Amino acid sequence: MTDEAMHHLILYYDIQDSNKLANPAKLAARALLRECRDAAVGAAAIPADAASFQDTGDGELILFDARIAKVRVVSGWLGVFHTRLQRAYERSAERFQVRLSIHAGEIHPSLEGFSGDDLAFGARLVNAPEAKRVLAAAPSAALAVVVSDSIYRHVVRQNAPALDPASFAPIRVQVKETDTSAWLHLPGWKRVPTLPDAQEAEQPSPGQAQAADPSGGFTFHGPVHNVGPLGNTTVHGDFNLNGTHGRAQ
Repeated sequence: MTDEAMHHLILYYDIQDSNKLANPAKLAARALLRECRDAAVGAAAIPADAASFQDTGDGELILFDARIAKVRVVSGWLGVFHTRLQRAYERSAERFQVRLSIHAGEIHPSLEGFSGDDLAFGARLVNAPEAKRVLAAAPSAALAVVVSDSIYRHVVRQNAPALDPASFAPIRVQVKETDTSAWLHLPGWKRVPTLPDAQEAEQPSPGQAQAADPSGGFTFHGPVHNVGPLGNTTVHGDFNLNGTHGRAQ
């Protein structure tokens, strides 16, 4: 075991609103996520000794060492992980959603685990408030992905064939002492739905979204674009993001 820092790809996933799940449901969710993870590792042909996993309670820290090309994870691994998770989500009687962050940086391995500033940064990304809000307002989505700006610029924009850079939306991540820019992506969606910021949601005005719709989600007034996974959608009249009312063209 060396104490020298080594470059790794850093992934965190976390179950959204896990406190709302009973213990048996939590255990089932965690088991399913590990099945999705392992299936994705196998599909991406990642050697066992190139990956490390560490339980975080309601999620997991995944590290891939520098031998693994980032595009293999951001494109191939992520695609399989999402496909398996989304399929299970749509068939499950007790659903749960997941947030996942992707970053890269220097990690110090040790007998007790891992340490490094980039680990803390990745943990902040997975807890991005905007990711939580968008995922809560998109009940058909099983997964929201937050990638650091460096991953977006050097991997997503450059050579990730299965990902459309336009399907990522810039967000601000303000968690604890972290204040940074990142990118949000809902796999399977052409665009990330645009929601009002927190202050606007408290005092909605015509043309803005309201957060207090009795059916849940957000109700939009007036023309709204790209609110669904098909991307090129324009909604006229009142429309709830959960799809309970309104009309689309």
